[in-house]
Amino acid sequence: MKKTKEPRIIFFDIETTPMKTFRFQYDRNPYINHNDIIEDWYIVCAAWQVLGEKKVHSVAITKLGDDKQVVKALRDALATADVIMGHCIDRFDIRNLQARMVYHRITPLPNIPTLDTLKMARKIGGFTSNKLDYLAKKLLGAGKIKTDGDLWRQVTSGSKKALKDMVEYNKVDVIRNVEVYNVLRPYMPNHPHIGVMKGLGKNESCPNCGSLELKKNGIRPTKGGILKQEVQCKKCGSYHRIPVVKV
Repeated sequence: MKKTKEPRIIFFDIETTPMKTFRFQYDRNPYINHNDIIEDWYIVCAAWQVLGEKKVHSVAITKLGDDKQVVKALRDALATADVIMGHCIDRFDIRNLQARMVYHRITPLPNIPTLDTLKMARKIGGFTSNKLDYLAKKLLGAGKIKTDGDLWRQVTSGSKKALKDMVEYNKVDVIRNVEVYNVLRPYMPNHPHIGVMKGLGKNESCPNCGSLELKKNGIRPTKGGILKQEVQCKKCGSYHRIPVVKV
């Protein structure tokens, strides 16, 4: 049997501060000129977990307004990943992290593939909501830590207790994300190929979990009219298609 290496899959999440702006009146959809920003946002804390490991790592600011050490620590952790995963990371977490990396002139991340569980939930089915809290409650019976905007106000006011609570909130988000991912995994289309990352053949291993325990389910045509062998993974239950082997 081939010697395999487990791919390093890292889930992460960040918490940021709100911006403080100068405005004359309340408006539900305000236009804010960048010159009216009194205090810009920054990353308060970050948490991450390697899939398959119990420990959830975290890092938080030690001084209000200074997130350089948080950005550097998170960047260095993510740089070790084979795949980066998270909920809404493509739209929020990675973009915001990249912005702060540029601001601090921190070395860019390598070109690492990502998987956004929010996008995957949308592709999989018509869930009433694709928010992590909803999915976690419906699929796991336990959602995120309940909180409100007051926690952010206390953190930006310098409360050490509030910062500690936010770090815990951040870490639980990552834990719930990993748990939701494990439920959705068999249903995910176009999953980064775990089998290939483990050093196994593309057509002999499961893309979603890397297992070699595959069952052939017959030959079916694709939408484009190409005949493909349908295969189901006996371990995670996911289906995928491979080229038909001509004998």
